[in-house]
Amino acid sequence: MADASGPDDDSPHAHQRDVLGDGPGSSPRTRTRGRPARRRVLVVLALGVVPWTVVAGRDLTVVFAFGLLNDDPWSLVWLPDYLRFSSYGRSAAIEAWLVGVGIYAAAVVSALAGVVGWDDRRLTGGLLVLAGVSQFPLAWSFTRRPDTLGLPVGSLLLLVAAWWYYWPAFTTWLDERAD
Repeated sequence: MADASGPDDDSPHAHQRDVLGDGPGSSPRTRTRGRPARRRVLVVLALGVVPWTVVAGRDLTVVFAFGLLNDDPWSLVWLPDYLRFSSYGRSAAIEAWLVGVGIYAAAVVSALAGVVGWDDRRLTGGLLVLAGVSQFPLAWSFTRRPDTLGLPVGSLLLLVAAWWYYWPAFTTWLDERAD
């Protein structure tokens, strides 16, 4: 078991570590390599398969980063198909979902770069926050409809992941600027 400042600690309390990685003495090219970086990548990838918004009303619709699942009848519409069939007339809330998917894709690329030591965890965390916040308009637009509830499940999970895995890098960076 590693100590609190070791490379296996991804908790918010590990902010004493180096901004980009695993602590003092690590070189710039290897700061985020290893198990913590791989763990962060797995978490970021997992966020792409959890429901981002669950819409309960007359029927159930689950919005994912990769498409929409509906229960009346049970069907999955993949994101590329949705874009092809809805090229005009999309609401601003749907556009926010699409923008969030693009931002999330950038977060995936940034997290993957961390495996080889080329990421800035502040960027990845910021992208996850933006992706999470971008989904609230979608949930709200469904909740405003009569007898419908939009639950921003993925939004909350994206924000929690950003806080848990990436907030320490941001606070350390702020602390360095304050000195």
